[in-house]
Amino acid sequence: CQSLTYLSLHNLSSTPPLELPKSLQLPALKSLCLINVLFTATDNVCAEPFTTCNLLNTLVLKYCFLHNDAKILFISNSNLSSLKLMDLKIRDTFQHKVVLSTPNLSSLTITNYLGFSHQPFSSTCNLSCLEEGTIHTTTYISYSVFIGWLQLFANVKILKLSYDTLRILKVSFL
Repeated sequence: CQSLTYLSLHNLSSTPPLELPKSLQLPALKSLCLINVLFTATDNVCAEPFTTCNLLNTLVLKYCFLHNDAKILFISNSNLSSLKLMDLKIRDTFQHKVVLSTPNLSSLTITNYLGFSHQPFSSTCNLSCLEEGTIHTTTYISYSVFIGWLQLFANVKILKLSYDTLRILKVSFL
């Protein structure tokens, strides 16, 4: 669809997740919310579904999976300004990760209520436009994963850590 500007896909079924194409051909899309979907990899074991959404500025991912052939969820978009990553079910291993290439990102939220977001996050750029960041977790995360999350927020102006996050950190790292 060449004119679609807002899309929200909520897969209410617990299994299987809705499998998306390798690339979303939605050039006018500005806002996207995906819940319980499966990302498939391109030839290089990266899932890169958002690179063709040239106008995308708001992205929400909740309960999203990587297909077995994918090792990296690559979120690449130069216009993206707001990103919410909520209970991603990528995989609980350091071989699988989320990589951001979002130089104009101004808001980043990572939430982890169900204990799935244990994979590392990294960025190909320094996220110098990041104004606001939020981390909320209610379950244990490893020290190295949490430090990796904090590195994403190195240039942030406002960082919000929930009470639950601080409580988990205190219990986990003492």
